[in-house]
Amino acid sequence: MRRSVIITSPSLNTDENVSGVSAVTKFIVDNNSECEYLHFTIGKKDDETGNVLVRIFKLLLVLVKWVRLLGKEKDALIHYNYPLERKSIIRDFFFMYYAHLKKRKIIIHIHGGLFLTKTDRPLVITKILKVVFSWDYPLIVLSENEKVLLSEQFGKDNITVLPNCVPLDVAACYQRCLGDKECMDILYIGRIEKNKGIDYIIEACEGLKDAGIRFRLHIAGKEQEDYLGEIEKRLEKNFIYEGIVSGKDKDDLMKRCDVFLLPSFYEGLPIALLECMSFGMIPVCTDVGSISSVVEHGKNGFIVPLKQSEPIVDVLLELNNNRGIVKELSENAKKVIFDRFAPENYTRVLNGLYSLV
Repeated sequence: MRRSVIITSPSLNTDENVSGVSAVTKFIVDNNSECEYLHFTIGKKDDETGNVLVRIFKLLLVLVKWVRLLGKEKDALIHYNYPLERKSIIRDFFFMYYAHLKKRKIIIHIHGGLFLTKTDRPLVITKILKVVFSWDYPLIVLSENEKVLLSEQFGKDNITVLPNCVPLDVAACYQRCLGDKECMDILYIGRIEKNKGIDYIIEACEGLKDAGIRFRLHIAGKEQEDYLGEIEKRLEKNFIYEGIVSGKDKDDLMKRCDVFLLPSFYEGLPIALLECMSFGMIPVCTDVGSISSVVEHGKNGFIVPLKQSEPIVDVLLELNNNRGIVKELSENAKKVIFDRFAPENYTRVLNGLYSLV
């Protein structure tokens, strides 16, 4: 008999929510046949609006559903996905605290976030995290760096490192043809907002444009802040908005593009990064979250300084002008994903952890 597991995340429907946590959750539900998952939706849809009172009312309704579900599924393990961002830290505390009061078996899965590495946290955030991490529940983190951080800051010792992974069946059948492309295709996939470094993507691409480099910037994802009009105005024919992509459309887009650009201010271990590297795209990223556990500067991609556009331009110019390094970087990017992020290893480690709870 398969074990019942309640797993939390925003909606798994990409039309409603573009979320790394949702992508990880969907991967787990789709690939771990040893468990029967009960998905519980926590978190608003991308296009959901409403004032504070409306949001509080909706949250109370979700909390009532949570109480009812835990009352119905008394023996189910709880796999609680917990990104360390302000709203999630505060909101999810009440859901986890109720489960704690009911003495449920819980695994807390950390998914990066601003307050994973930020030490000057607001007092309320610090107090909530101290309470959560004082509970004797196992934690899942995305890298050894995160394990050290939580151990040093909160004295946690029951921590399992489990990096995100992605399905590899399509990428395994794809052989990138590098050749002598006349136009460099650059890709950003994710939420279109300031914290993802969109301003620096625009500035870097303007630098390429001024240098007379032939390129196309492809952006795919949900616009959270008003950027698309500005990008189109500043980059003109060098910009293509791909909309929200999934399935074959996303695979085809990653096959067409050469460079994955992510100058984000904070991350966990982005699913889009792993997906793009699995297709041999060369990542150009900031050293935030667990990215440096995958991207090795100059070997399978590039690490660029935070909140700077000129180093991005320098890297992109090097890739454009020195095609000799592109093949090696591309092959190494793909190899690290297939060597270290295979789905079967992920589910094996996860089920081993479940068996100990």
